Amino acid sequence: MEKENKNGLPPSPEDGTVILPDDGKAAAGDEIAQCDRKALEGGTRVSKMRQHLPDIILILALLIIGAVLLVFSRSFGRGSAVTVSIDGEVAGEYSLMTDGRYPLNGGTNTLVIEGGSARIEDADCPDKLCERQGRISRVGERIVCLPNRVSVEVVG
Repeated sequence: MEKENKNGLPPSPEDGTVILPDDGKAAAGDEIAQCDRKALEGGTRVSKMRQHLPDIILILALLIIGAVLLVFSRSFGRGSAVTVSIDGEVAGEYSLMTDGRYPLNGGTNTLVIEGGSARIEDADCPDKLCERQGRISRVGERIVCLPNRVSVEVVG
């Protein structure tokens, strides 16, 4: 027969679960009193995995929602054209569906449209920040060349 502990309860199994006797009585200060009584009522074993099941379900649900939002954010918001403004006035609009190279502002900047995105190439400004801004393709994205007063914005 199993040896009982000081409170007359059977010892805990090696996996860390606790078994209450069928009468559900335990002495104060016992290790059982520290456990979740609702999970241990009636002499049932509750594994650690089962205790964390709601947390696991919540984490998986959040991951799935995040993945769905990421997919939808990537598929929506693509622009169809870019509007070029020089010195605050609209100088032209170019389709993102047609690849091409377009000189802007008398040749100070070159707009390159390839594969549905636009970028500035060959700017004669000293810092060349407009070239380093990269490709734009989503509605509202913008490339600005302050020294040459050129702005390129993606529109729907």
